Amino acid sequence: MKKRSPLIATLILLVIAGLFTLTACDDEIMNLPYIRQNLAIQGGVSILYEASIPNPTASDMRTVTNLLHSRLDARGYTEATVVQEGTNQFRVWLLEADDPEATAIELGASAVLEFFDENGNPFIDENGNRLTGDLINSARWVSQSSHHGGTAEFLVELEFNSIGRQLFADATTANIGRPILIYLDDLLLSNPVVNTPIRDGKAIISGGMGGFTPAEANSLAILISQGSLPFALDIISITTH
Repeated sequence: MKKRSPLIATLILLVIAGLFTLTACDDEIMNLPYIRQNLAIQGGVSILYEASIPNPTASDMRTVTNLLHSRLDARGYTEATVVQEGTNQFRVWLLEADDPEATAIELGASAVLEFFDENGNPFIDENGNRLTGDLINSARWVSQSSHHGGTAEFLVELEFNSIGRQLFADATTANIGRPILIYLDDLLLSNPVVNTPIRDGKAIISGGMGGFTPAEANSLAILISQGSLPFALDIISITTH
């Protein structure tokens, strides 16, 4: 695995044709003309994504639709909808977006979180479980006083399930005095040095030298807590109306 420099701001701020096959619920389909009408009157954004794999299953397509809805709701896009187009595309309709490109990248992020040792090796137990975001029960952003002048520092707090708790305890026990690398997709989020074994199943992600803003910490917590997509999404087009 390649080591990369932390690019937190980029991750958060940059870091989501033919007949329609609509798999949204009835309310969403009924809402689509309203969204389109308001796009024309008020302006707005439509984003077209395509699955990165050639033949995604219907089940995975439904999973992605639901995850996109959850990400929209969590970010306060109440007047938005998602529809499946064909067998491998999704269109997201938004009435507003301050930065359409950043919104598209953030909404469509794969959000695969994983922990590695300083040599880039994953942590794996005897049953083949890897220390990833799938083993996290909750993720939330918190603030605390910084060691540098007492200013507020914004962090993301993670809590693992029982399997993750044991894996994380083993990982921290074996790496005293060495860093653990925390990646989201291909971006290094944090590389804290382990001072003592952590056996309570809780971990903290800081924003590196620059730190997180509250919005960055909240966006990252949302991505982690809602889970990863079953496949990557390629952005085909971003249209501003």
